[in-house]
Amino acid sequence: MKKHVAHSHHGLGGIALRWLHSTATMCLSLAIFMALGTAALAQFDVETKLAATGARGFGVSAAISGNTAIVGAHQANTAIVESGAAYLFDATTGTELFTLTASDPGKRDDFGFSVGISGGVAIVGANRDETDAGFGAGSAYLYDADPTSPDFGKELFKLTASDASSIDFLGWSVAISGDTAILGAYKSSGDGGSKSGSAYLFDVTTGEELFKLTASDAAEGGEFGDSVGISGGVAIVGAIRNRSAYLFDVATGEELFKLSASDGVQLGRSVAISGNTAFVTGGSSAYLFTSSSPRSDLTNNGFVDFEDLTILLANWNKLGATPAEGNLVDADTTPVNFEDLTVLLADWTGPGPAGSPEAALGAEAVPEPSTLLLAVIAVLGVSVGGRRRRRAR
Repeated sequence: MKKHVAHSHHGLGGIALRWLHSTATMCLSLAIFMALGTAALAQFDVETKLAATGARGFGVSAAISGNTAIVGAHQANTAIVESGAAYLFDATTGTELFTLTASDPGKRDDFGFSVGISGGVAIVGANRDETDAGFGAGSAYLYDADPTSPDFGKELFKLTASDASSIDFLGWSVAISGDTAILGAYKSSGDGGSKSGSAYLFDVTTGEELFKLTASDAAEGGEFGDSVGISGGVAIVGAIRNRSAYLFDVATGEELFKLSASDGVQLGRSVAISGNTAFVTGGSSAYLFTSSSPRSDLTNNGFVDFEDLTILLANWNKLGATPAEGNLVDADTTPVNFEDLTVLLADWTGPGPAGSPEAALGAEAVPEPSTLLLAVIAVLGVSVGGRRRRRAR
């Protein structure tokens, strides 16, 4: 039986939690002040122009993570005419670091038409790549993008769909977050009919396909996969002809929500997601969708309680932890730390609404407050220092 902890702002339990929250907030504020000083007030007033000599199509796509930026040039003449390329840059200096090309380049593959980067891994789409499935089946490539790695710039995996067919255009859109990548194949045909579209989730560490995503209301010509995005445990896929965008659970591949504009605008041309906020464009407008469920609800049960705190503490200082593991602030570059703990405590709701079965269960399973506090201090006390930068695997 799962145990819940009743949340109360009264008694020792409330005092313990408020004390812990105040301490975490104080430490966090001090760390930010010491690290940034007056830099927090600085403006974005330094311009650095990135360019690659002779790279046709340079700038068709771009992404950034930490101090590394990637820019696609899908018509660049590299090993083969217009086979395409992508370029890695130092985002602090503008220095070109590496030119990425496919290990099996082809003419007009559109390599570089879409790009993404997360931590030490970059992804490059080649939607017109001719594979064993036929012309335009499409693909994407993963690369080591950690400038400190001895394998920097090395191709890690080539990603293709398990049910690929000609003119699917897999890799038309790509995105990556942590250990998961998502690729759109907006011209693929499935249960929804011709060009209903699809998207695929891949494990970045193995190159294996995890799930094929399709819309619950897939329709012919829907072009699901025209745009994709991912943040931690949630992926978003745009379907421009279906006038919608869809959210998916990365861990299960299940559709969570369908997003549509209240004014009927054709949504899905571009999408992005961060935490519990999704950003979708359509027509000449842009829309923000925000989940009412706190991002600290790690168990997805509708409230933030001791189960969520337990998950966060179990992953304390873990490099590469995902938002679902408690890395709520910056999963790409930092481990679970006081910043994440502060967010969780600020979202704290307790085990459920008064009178609910969850609250009743929690009321019967309240631990002795000092025991809870000592357990938290025991875990956190061993590493109260600053956050370490994530090392790419």
